[in-house]
Amino acid sequence: MLYKKVLALVILILFVFTTLSGGGCTKKPQENIPAEEIFSTAPITTKVSEDLSNYQNKFTEFQDYSQYLSDISSVNGLICYGNIALLNAGIVIEPKGDPEAAVNYTNMYVIDITSHKVIQIIKYDKENGFKNVFPYGINDNWIVYEQNDDDEFNPNFTFYVIDRKTNKTRKLIERRRENDEFFTKGEVIPKNQGIWIQSPQGILWGDKFYFHIGISLDKVDEKGVLPGISDSIYEVNLNTGDIKKIIHINEKYGGIVSFSVNDHYLAYTFAKRDFEKQMLVEDIYLYSFKDGKITKFTNSGVCERPVLTKDDWIIYQSWLPEALSLDIAVFDKSMGKPAFESVIRPINKETPVFKVVSEGYKTGFFPKCIDVSPSGRFILFDEPYRLLDRETNTLITLKGLPKARLLSFANDTTLVYYWVMEKYNGRDWVNGLWIIDINKLLQFVD
Repeated sequence: MLYKKVLALVILILFVFTTLSGGGCTKKPQENIPAEEIFSTAPITTKVSEDLSNYQNKFTEFQDYSQYLSDISSVNGLICYGNIALLNAGIVIEPKGDPEAAVNYTNMYVIDITSHKVIQIIKYDKENGFKNVFPYGINDNWIVYEQNDDDEFNPNFTFYVIDRKTNKTRKLIERRRENDEFFTKGEVIPKNQGIWIQSPQGILWGDKFYFHIGISLDKVDEKGVLPGISDSIYEVNLNTGDIKKIIHINEKYGGIVSFSVNDHYLAYTFAKRDFEKQMLVEDIYLYSFKDGKITKFTNSGVCERPVLTKDDWIIYQSWLPEALSLDIAVFDKSMGKPAFESVIRPINKETPVFKVVSEGYKTGFFPKCIDVSPSGRFILFDEPYRLLDRETNTLITLKGLPKARLLSFANDTTLVYYWVMEKYNGRDWVNGLWIIDINKLLQFVD
């Protein structure tokens, strides 16, 4: 009996020792892997899927929401997270004979894609002059949305946050044209000149909400343009409601045009009008949450629209030299020449650098990185649809995937896109969501 107890004690000691020492395993713990090395850094390989139009029912599910969306004529936003999709949709009312006076009225639909139900509709606040309800973000704890009056350059707006644990809604910040004290405090505004405040841009990240506001004069100057006064990015603590300005730029002919956020950085594009070159000079800057320092990340003057991934990589658009030499306003789109490339690289290292070139002017001059999955594993590009699987660094052309109006990753294995079916179950023009299973889709890639 004593022998067995001693033997058991020896085995226990050996077990504890091997556990603490790693048991001889040489695999590096996940938490010790540098963020930029979580996914593959091998050169990109390319593949083309089979014609997905022949197998669509094998990897997609169509969810019909026509009973809620049957009369809509405008869909402007889709954000997904987990089992919830936030859809901005509504109607456009156009006075007869005056198309420029058309007014967009939209609501926000909160859709559970697991139960196939619209669980909430947040309607535009007509009493306060609002015409749109636009979603800005959703995560485990929060939903942030905006009510606005559809004025692009001088809007009234209010941001709201829903606490998903208590289901309570509260106001974050509001702006009224007759009271701009919050946004104009500390600004040097010329006498006898009014101001314009552009529609905000916003991003929800963790327990913080970030939004961008630009201020301009309402009178053109001697150069025939509206000179900007300032651009600011604010950080809102959703737990406390505290608001602070973290980026502030005073530039007469320049400003912030886009930004992105992750745990460590805020990346933004600063564009300035170059009258000599007759173009906007655009570069990307990084704000570090750790020390509050701002560094210039690119220096070519042709980089814009940054997207940060969770693992500290950045994707941005860079105009190609041949595109800069063209008169974009009259360029023949049918020629199909590439206008820019998407650059993918780590933030904290100069290499590796991957590039994905667009295949031509087909839908205008917009960013070709459509969305990134939550972990950063998948990046979806447009022109044509291509999916970069960063686990293997394979760029897959999704041949035959129908062109969607709006797309969003719900998680790393689910892609959601809004679509109108001309025919479905014997009915015409059915509104709904396609739910794409990424793992099933990848089965049709050689």
